[in-house]
Amino acid sequence: MSVARVHRRELAHSAVLRWLCDPSGSHALGEAFLERLLKETGDVPETLTDARTFTEVVRERSRADIVISGNGWRLIAELKVDASESKDQCQRVFEDWRGDPGTRFVFLTLSGRNPITATTSQAQEAWRGMAWSKIADLLDDAIRSQDDTVIAPAVQEYRRTLQALVGRRPRHS
Repeated sequence: MSVARVHRRELAHSAVLRWLCDPSGSHALGEAFLERLLKETGDVPETLTDARTFTEVVRERSRADIVISGNGWRLIAELKVDASESKDQCQRVFEDWRGDPGTRFVFLTLSGRNPITATTSQAQEAWRGMAWSKIADLLDDAIRSQDDTVIAPAVQEYRRTLQALVGRRPRHS
C-alpha cells in the first residue's frame, strides 16, 4: 500500500479490512480475523459464514466506513488515520444504525481513543475505541491460526503496512 501511496488513506484500509472480514474472501483466513474482531466487541455469533461485508454504506444522515452483518448482528466501523471527525459524525452514524438489533460500533484510530463526535451518553456508551495496533495484533493472531502456506500474499503485505502504520518493526514469518 505504501508503494501506491495509499497506506494512510482510510478508503484503502476500509477496502482491505472489509476483505479480511469476509469469511469467503480470497485471503485464506476464513472466519479467523472476523471472529477475533467480533470477540473484541462482544460475543461471537454461533455462525459467521453468513457474514456480509460492505464499505461506504450510506444511510439518511451518515456514511459508515465498514458494515459487517450476519443473522442478528452487525458491526459498524469508522476508521481514522490522519483525517479528523466531521461534525457530529459518530452521533449521526449511531442515530442511523442504533435501531438495528445486535449492532456494535467500533471507532478505529491510531491511539484507540473514543470518538469526540458521539454527543449523547447513549452514543458514547455504544462506541468502542480501538487502536490500529489492536487490528495488527488480531491479524497476527489470525495468521498464526492458519496454514501460512496458503494465506494470500496480500495479507502479509497488509500486515507489514499495519506494522509500519503503528510503528512496529516487521517480523519475519
